[in-house]
Amino acid sequence: MDPPFSARLIDRFVYRYCDAVNSGSQGFVLTNNCTETAWFRALWEVSTGVCFPKYRINFYKPDSHPKGSSMQGQAIFYAGDDYPRFKSAFQSEGLITRGGLE
Repeated sequence: MDPPFSARLIDRFVYRYCDAVNSGSQGFVLTNNCTETAWFRALWEVSTGVCFPKYRINFYKPDSHPKGSSMQGQAIFYAGDDYPRFKSAFQSEGLITRGGLE
C-alpha cells in the first residue's frame, strides 16, 4: 500500500491496514519515515520487518515523468510470515530491522 501522505488521510489508511494485518492479512506499506507519529508506531507494531532505504524514492506521474526528488526519506513496512525472504530481498536497498511483531 502507498497511502496518501496527507495528514488528514494517512491515519485512516494505516489503521485500516493494521486492522487487516491483525485479522491475518499480509502486506507491504511504503510511507515517509515519520517516526514521531502515532500512525508510524502503529505500523511498526504490526510489522514483521522494516526497511529504511539508503536513498530517497522518486515518484512518477502517470505520464512517466518524475514528480521531483522526495523531500523526506521513506520506510517500507512488511507484515507477513517470511521475514528471511523480506530481509534477503531488501537488504541491498537499506537498513533492515525487525518490527514490533518479532
